[in-house]
Amino acid sequence: MKMMDLKVETTNLPESQSFKDLILSLLKKTFSKKEEIKSVLVMVSRNEDVRAPFTVKMNLEEENEETLVTSAVSINYLAAFSQALKRMEAQLAKRRA
Repeated sequence: MKMMDLKVETTNLPESQSFKDLILSLLKKTFSKKEEIKSVLVMVSRNEDVRAPFTVKMNLEEENEETLVTSAVSINYLAAFSQALKRMEAQLAKRRA
């Protein structure tokens, strides 16, 4: 079984290894059985919008070099990540259908 490349980047957030570890464990749990996935990059940033200060962008590269991209915004960074993850799962399911 090949290892996929998982990466979490943050912008305008305090550095937190436990936060990155949580995101990485959720990615592993979600995508570990999908062998066609080459890499997943999650970018979490904080902006000045008080209504939705957190943005999560997710890029997923498949073995066939195709890339899926999704994003989500929320008042909470975990909610934004959860929304982006669900959208990515939906994109993968749609592609397989």
